[in-house]
Amino acid sequence: MRRRIRNAIALLRRRGWRVSRVDQIITATLAPAGTLYDGENAAGDLADLSTYTDTANYASTEGTIASVEYQRYTGEDWETISTDTVLSAGNQLRILVTDSAANTRAFTLPTVLAIAPAQFQTGDWSVADLGTGGALRVTLSAIPDDGGSALTAIEYQVDGGSWATSGLLDPGTFDITGLTDDVEVDIALRAVNAAGNGTASTTKAATPTSSTAATITSVSVGAYSAGAYPITIGATGQEDGDDLYWVIVPAADAAPSASEVAAGQASGGGSPSDSGSGAFPGPFSDTVVGGIERGSYVLYAVIDNGDLSNVGASDAFTVDTDAPTLTSPTASENTGDIDWSVTSDQAEGTIYAALYDSGDAEPSASDIINGTGDVIDTDSDASPAADGSNGGTFATPANATYKVAMVHVDDYGNVSAVVSSAEVTLGWTPLDLGAKLIAWYDLTDFANLYQTTDTSTPVTTAGQSVNRITDLSGNGNHLTTGVYASSGNGLSLTGALDFNGAGFTTVTAPVSDLTSTMEAFALLDYDGWTNWCLLGYNNGDKFAGRAQNGNTGATELGITGTIVHSVNNVDQSSPNRDQLFDAIAAETPYVRQRARGIDLSAVTQALSPLSVANTGIRYGGNVRQYVLTTALTSGEAASLDAWLASQA
Repeated sequence: MRRRIRNAIALLRRRGWRVSRVDQIITATLAPAGTLYDGENAAGDLADLSTYTDTANYASTEGTIASVEYQRYTGEDWETISTDTVLSAGNQLRILVTDSAANTRAFTLPTVLAIAPAQFQTGDWSVADLGTGGALRVTLSAIPDDGGSALTAIEYQVDGGSWATSGLLDPGTFDITGLTDDVEVDIALRAVNAAGNGTASTTKAATPTSSTAATITSVSVGAYSAGAYPITIGATGQEDGDDLYWVIVPAADAAPSASEVAAGQASGGGSPSDSGSGAFPGPFSDTVVGGIERGSYVLYAVIDNGDLSNVGASDAFTVDTDAPTLTSPTASENTGDIDWSVTSDQAEGTIYAALYDSGDAEPSASDIINGTGDVIDTDSDASPAADGSNGGTFATPANATYKVAMVHVDDYGNVSAVVSSAEVTLGWTPLDLGAKLIAWYDLTDFANLYQTTDTSTPVTTAGQSVNRITDLSGNGNHLTTGVYASSGNGLSLTGALDFNGAGFTTVTAPVSDLTSTMEAFALLDYDGWTNWCLLGYNNGDKFAGRAQNGNTGATELGITGTIVHSVNNVDQSSPNRDQLFDAIAAETPYVRQRARGIDLSAVTQALSPLSVANTGIRYGGNVRQYVLTTALTSGEAASLDAWLASQA
């Protein structure tokens, strides 16, 4: 009967009827209830939680209770959380009960409520005499926790009287006026939100006074000159011999009090960027400590003639005594040019670069800037950024081995240390690997491609079939299709070869000079293909470096060795086929796939780059370069990787 009812309801709903059930499949013996507050957790603060999370508290008319979950709404979905999770005001909570028939019922708990703000702590604030008569200044350096509801006021109390608003909601200062000079008062603070008043702070005592202190009317800081910033003070009521104190702090920081300036402190008692003192009539100047990066600063000053004056403040001025730092200098060949780049920590001034012979000594900063000494050519970047995007190009120097030296001069004349790139050799190709090069296929040049499996019909334009590829290593390991009936053919493109799912194999078998530590490199466009291997051979399903979307099988089969895979020169940690595929597919448009440590020492069959032709595992994307070598040194591998990157 129940099944018939459900089927009838489903039919009515498909016809557009709205059908509501008034009976509940899942019921609770004790319905979840209770209110939680900001900072609480259900485990410690919700009565009867053990009952609410017990399956025995619930019953189902269609089965047994399978699970009870304590959940919180994330803003998009409900997540199951631990009962000791600390909650915040506004959190929505529920108990989700599921029976064995997959029916669910959510028992909603009240939204977590805010609480009154926390109490001001002793270190959060200070109170001091302004010295202007009947006035105190309160400085807020920190604001207490708002209890999950935004603060609506920060209030103060004088000698236990009525509470008054300060006008602040954030760190800052406010003045209490109308007090009686030389009479000590107790000041207390509290924070207020919609949930109520926070606990009053412990009181702090202060005594307002009037004084005969001098008055600072102006403060100015002159241009940096002769290693110092000149300071000019305008004042009344001062006499020769009165002391002047000053501090320099970032312009964004709060203003210090008079007593803090006299003590050489920033607001809140911290350390300023610099401080100094002198006696009237001056002159006054500040050398500013080294290591301050370019930024906006303010000088605050007070006069002490037995009483402290008001705090005088200068306009914001710029300070920079910190030289830039250059890191990661690089130089690389780019079609006959040399591109250089470097990372700086400052975005100002000019970065200068100098090309010099790698056999010469590193040039000095002056030689780099002026193009003197053994410098061959100079370049510069007049719009540096505080990152690695700085650089330029030396156009078509002669084929040789070079380094690039770099130096950064900021807007204030601070000069970085000189850094130099690693060597870069113009004209490098895989042929420079010598006997370690087993095969090299340059698929960007039609001169290396043929429409037939012999050399009778060359490729002359894009869109033609490709059935033979010339090996440029000089070892005769040319590639052809047609060894297997289903191997297909490639398609010529401008600047690449579309492998088109073809199975290319070497015309020689066995390939000479194979070892147990071979390395294969390919520069390929992922291009949506989902299943290929970096290298295979045609005696059954034998391959290394197989990438296959969604397949977690091994990347090698029938080929042994301590094989390490890398993508764009980043080693992958023992990837399966799917992980290797994901790493390659994440890079666009062209990606460098490499496998090293491949044992081919016992292979006597023809080799198949990017395929195992007789099993249909073949690459179908665009390829520019393919290189097969014996084991390379780290320097040789770096040169080959850099060359491949330049071909992308």
